[in-house]
Amino acid sequence: MGITGILTTCNRPPEVLARAYRSMLDQTLPPDEIVIVNAGRNGLDIGISENTVIIDSPGSNSAEARNIGIEHSSNDLLAFLDDDDVWYRNRLEDQCAAMVGGIGIVSSPYDMDGAEFPIKRGNILQENWIGSTSFPLVRKDAVLSAGGFDTSFPANQEWDLWTRICRDHGVAVTDRKVGLKETGEDSLTADIDKRISGWKAMFSKHAEDYRKDRKACREALGTFRYEMFVRRSIKGLVVSETMLLGFRLHLSP
Repeated sequence: MGITGILTTCNRPPEVLARAYRSMLDQTLPPDEIVIVNAGRNGLDIGISENTVIIDSPGSNSAEARNIGIEHSSNDLLAFLDDDDVWYRNRLEDQCAAMVGGIGIVSSPYDMDGAEFPIKRGNILQENWIGSTSFPLVRKDAVLSAGGFDTSFPANQEWDLWTRICRDHGVAVTDRKVGLKETGEDSLTADIDKRISGWKAMFSKHAEDYRKDRKACREALGTFRYEMFVRRSIKGLVVSETMLLGFRLHLSP
């Protein structure tokens, strides 16, 4: 099965984008093609290889840009990369070997914030244990049958997509770390308002599933509480016990 690497970018400094792109080219098992979706205002100032195409889509959000990349892909397997993240050289080789049978996603650990993001199997409704968009390898037909990325989500687009794929496909896990995720001040991960809205969108869209699985609902709310109050130490913003109560009421019969 061939692999299409999809790199989405928006107004990133050329040296940062070039670092991400080089990490795609330097794979021990290189992608058969690379689609770069440029959602920024200006053209891209990087040299590209002959197997790379650039699609300009000014103003697209991250989910829209990824869906455009999917539309222009011509292979069975998809590997996404955000423009400020990096793949390690073993990424595609390790994951491609694990893509067998009814597997729809291959997930692997990666580095983030100076520590490892471990992959621990669990209930996908409870938390996004599969991880950031930049690191799982996915089957194109699984993505398409699930409806692609939901462009209405301000954050958590990948968690939503993984949840839908997991209804019909299995997930394989490899052991070696496959990349580095950056979480700087200009990253989506650091945008608190979008993170909060993304959580609300996740609870709203999958409300029926959470009503059926109250344990998953409680665990997900606990993860939300940890992210906002403990890990990020957010105070005085719209995150509050009132919001958590609102989520619980929203999910009640």
